[in-house]
Amino acid sequence: MEDIGLSAEEPVSITLKNVTLRSFLRIMLRDLGLTYMIKDEVMQITSTEAAEENLVTKVYPVGDLVDPIMQLGGGMGGFQNIEPGRVRKIKVATVCLEHGKKEPNPRVKYDIIPIENFTRNEGVIELCRMLGSGKLDQMSAQAAAWHFSDDMSWQELVQKIGITHLNGTSERYFHPNQVAMGMRYAQIATQRAKLRAAATEKTDSLSSQ
Repeated sequence: MEDIGLSAEEPVSITLKNVTLRSFLRIMLRDLGLTYMIKDEVMQITSTEAAEENLVTKVYPVGDLVDPIMQLGGGMGGFQNIEPGRVRKIKVATVCLEHGKKEPNPRVKYDIIPIENFTRNEGVIELCRMLGSGKLDQMSAQAAAWHFSDDMSWQELVQKIGITHLNGTSERYFHPNQVAMGMRYAQIATQRAKLRAAATEKTDSLSSQ
């Protein structure tokens, strides 16, 4: 802290209501050019530059998302086991495919349609198939979805503002790590879409013989 002209006695005055401790710390420290990080199970207050030097790269297993196309399976097959007339509540991960629209209202009735009736973008379609497997981080998948459906650049996604507080401060919609993972999802979805198209073309060719 002394390197950026601050001391441990630096006075801080801030009033916030109904925010998480995480948001409180970010907002309070941001105006001072500081941030916090957890290291060795201890929270440390440091400069943003020093924190960036301590970034940790996490590796997520995504090999099962690039299996051969003939082995691809949907994660939603259980829906077909629901008896006619029965009503069940099932929690599923979803993504918005129209950036800028308001959040869905649970009190509004929506129709479920095949995604092919909504878009012909093969990247979007394949990404949603992957999301249905239950193995994707929803926020990372959302970044990839807007990249495909709304042509948003990865830089735009990183800079997208999520919340603007009454005091003028704001929070990003995505964490940079979520956008980075979204880039990986998009690459895999594009690869899978090409594999699926090739497999379909091969099947159609054999059927015509």
